[in-house]
Amino acid sequence: MHLTLNFFGGFQAAIDDEPISESRAKRIEALLIFLAMEAARPHRREMLIGLLFPEMPDDAARTNLRQTLSRLRRAIHDAQAEPPFLLTSRESTQFNQESDHTLDVVQFQAGLAGCAQHRGGQEADCAACMALAATAVSHYTGPFLDGFFLEDSTAFEEWLLGQRQQLQEMALAALDELTQFHERRGEYEQAADFARQQLAIEPWREPAQQQLMRALAQLGERNAALAAYQTFCETLQEELGVEPLPETAALAAQIQEATGERPYQLPPREQNLIGRDEELAQLSAWLADPAQRLHTIVGPGGMGKTRLALEAAWLAATAHLGPFMHGIFFVPLAGVAAVESAGFNPLVTAVAEAIGYTFAGSAEPQAQLLGYLQDKKMLLVLDNLEHLMQPGRTLILALLEQAPALNLLVTSRERLNLVEERVLTLGGLPVAATAAVTDVDLSPAMALFVQRAQQVESRFVLRETGDWSVTAVVQICQLLDGLPLAIELAAAWVRLLSCPEILAELRHNLDSLNASAVDLPQRHSSLRAVFDYSWQLLTATEQQTLAQLAIFQGGFERQAAAQVTQARLPQLSALLDKSFLRRQLGETAAVATSRYEMLAVVRQFAAEHLENGQVGFDLRQRYGRYYLDLVAAQAADLQGENQLHALATINQEIENIRQAWRLAVDQADVAVLDRATEALSLFFYMRSWFREGLELFGLAANRLEGQAPRPVVAKLAARQGWFAFLSGKQQQAVALLTQSLAVLHPDGDPEALTYTLNFLAVVNLSLDDFETAQALCEEALAIATEQANQYSQAISNNILSQIAYVQKQYEAALNHSQASLRLEQALGNRWSMGFSLVNIGRVAYALGEFATAQANYEESLAIREAMGDARGQGLCRMYLGDTAAASQNSAEAQAHYQQSLAIFRQIGDQNTVEMVNDRLAALDQAAMSDV
Repeated sequence: MHLTLNFFGGFQAAIDDEPISESRAKRIEALLIFLAMEAARPHRREMLIGLLFPEMPDDAARTNLRQTLSRLRRAIHDAQAEPPFLLTSRESTQFNQESDHTLDVVQFQAGLAGCAQHRGGQEADCAACMALAATAVSHYTGPFLDGFFLEDSTAFEEWLLGQRQQLQEMALAALDELTQFHERRGEYEQAADFARQQLAIEPWREPAQQQLMRALAQLGERNAALAAYQTFCETLQEELGVEPLPETAALAAQIQEATGERPYQLPPREQNLIGRDEELAQLSAWLADPAQRLHTIVGPGGMGKTRLALEAAWLAATAHLGPFMHGIFFVPLAGVAAVESAGFNPLVTAVAEAIGYTFAGSAEPQAQLLGYLQDKKMLLVLDNLEHLMQPGRTLILALLEQAPALNLLVTSRERLNLVEERVLTLGGLPVAATAAVTDVDLSPAMALFVQRAQQVESRFVLRETGDWSVTAVVQICQLLDGLPLAIELAAAWVRLLSCPEILAELRHNLDSLNASAVDLPQRHSSLRAVFDYSWQLLTATEQQTLAQLAIFQGGFERQAAAQVTQARLPQLSALLDKSFLRRQLGETAAVATSRYEMLAVVRQFAAEHLENGQVGFDLRQRYGRYYLDLVAAQAADLQGENQLHALATINQEIENIRQAWRLAVDQADVAVLDRATEALSLFFYMRSWFREGLELFGLAANRLEGQAPRPVVAKLAARQGWFAFLSGKQQQAVALLTQSLAVLHPDGDPEALTYTLNFLAVVNLSLDDFETAQALCEEALAIATEQANQYSQAISNNILSQIAYVQKQYEAALNHSQASLRLEQALGNRWSMGFSLVNIGRVAYALGEFATAQANYEESLAIREAMGDARGQGLCRMYLGDTAAASQNSAEAQAHYQQSLAIFRQIGDQNTVEMVNDRLAALDQAAMSDV
């Protein structure tokens, strides 16, 4: 006979699932409740009388207690229970804890006591404790004895209220622990559920509201998080008449500024990651732990570090794992050249590109990037860092210090050796000692071999003996120490060799290697043996093609391979089949393109076979000319209506272009450098890569001095000077541009001359030398007009408008701005149109023509939005706020300023944030003055 008692959410009692017959009598129920809850000790009858019948005379109270106790025993069938539910004597009564019963309150309390290892106090980070706590709170279905009361008994009511309050506090504390536990682990759906349960108990519980908002935001449910905040604000007003705490409001503002969905930018997900379940689980647990922010996967080349990191990133992205509200981004570094430079860190640019951040202004790029990332909850996957260790450590230390919510997952052949680093050392795939063809579950190493073999020979299946002998495959995997790349390369041979033949060749190559290099690590020997024999299986043409393809950085397209290495589709197809190349389908602007890439370790091996001498010189020259001519071909589009396509085209190949520029400088290939100068400098300007522009054009100008015609060097030096100015090096800019002008003036190349005149004018404008600036710019405009060069004319008019504006010559400023705009519209140059529209708006604003100013700012804003120019959008919003404020439209001004503020906070531009805050403060002050 089983007695079930449930006191949460109301009173329920049943014997073998049947409600007790006299449960309608309140004092019978009250007696059962008290005895069951206070079962640890017997209770004297005098105390029970005082609890249940405080207003009755003693004799009547004793009689009533005796009758109530008797009726209770009948109701719960106490006489038939074995052992009985109640232990009674003449003096006292006690509930029998050894009886066959369950009580939801006891189950609730037991679940909160902790697991077997932490008995007496649950551990906040113990999964077993938290599982028990989750079961415990599931029993809490409502307030203790909700709706239950006993008339004429103050003592019982006080006891009941005390129990109810204590149990509610226990439930809230447990739910809070559970919410925090799942939030720490990146399990945001569970965290949101437990936060909601807290709020269901106590709707004004502010920490729980913050937990719910954070969890929803991490799940990408931004609108739901903001709606929950709005509901909470209304609840506080209705129930308590107060506003939310400042930190809750700040959290809502942060969520408001975030994107609608949790973004991620990752390469395509590879299917069937074999044999890395334990490592993947370990990485996932690390990524979910906010206390650990730097994780490094370390292992030799070909071990599968990139594939593992990508799968971990994809899991984090799709399962909403980890505190990465602002996104998960993959930063490929294998193709980034290690350049020693005090002013330019290529890793900074690579990270900015991966996360879609655009530099602006003269501040140092790393400082801009850190400003942007300082409050971002983001995961960056830095892949193949080993050749960038010094700049990598520098940037990573700065990120850990200045971006406290940022997480880093690094793959490298060596560890970073930083205090904050947590290292996962990746070994080979597990290899079975033996195997049979009947085995359902092959070892991971064998499974990979079979998978790869079937890709090149669809009939491949393991057999006991013969060409596809299972014993030979086991020994191949053992010999290769489970190294994934080596296994893939060896498996590709099954189209030409039997498995026993593959095994024999590997043994022969390994013996040769071990004899000649006794200190070569075993895994490196394995991969070298596979690579060397794979090389021997290539035709002479395929060998030449593979070696020459090693020149490419960051991948290449088929057309590039054909022109640079004379590779044709059959050779590329053969190298793909044999795992030397990998193919990825990607998007370049609006065009789907097939790109090919080599793993870094394959590229390293292949590069050893690159020829030097004239053959190598010619290869490097073809490579440099191909990519620099690719850049040169984008010049017209960069100045016209196809700007986005041109920017994407150059950006896709930027690692190859950087190397091509340096190779062309090394070879003094003056003609191709000259052809590429205009487009490449414009690309760097539009992307705000000023430090790199200064570096590369300075390299060319300095190295070609005395080797190239003086006008060509002057053209390069002019670009160097302009990027020096944009980088905040004013005096260097004056010197370089002045020297360039001296060479080009007066009969030099018109395009080069107008460029130098225009930007030397800007430098003089910054020095408040308006007369010199105007003279230089007017000369540039005259030359450009004579040459019918609309692009240069537009630049000159734009600069002249700024010179006039700062001198308050508004009519001249307006005329030049309008002339610039007309020329840009004719070219389709929307990027420059955005500047001219702002200039016209500023003149109109100065003249009090606010409607005209607003129209021009709005048109510029539309262009900036289409171009993805965040900083331009922020400035337009700020100017629109100024216009609305001047028009006495405070609400509209407030809205524009808030949008502008959100953008500049997002991109980390603290100086402009302060500028916008000053405007908001002035707006508030004006409103108070009006009152």
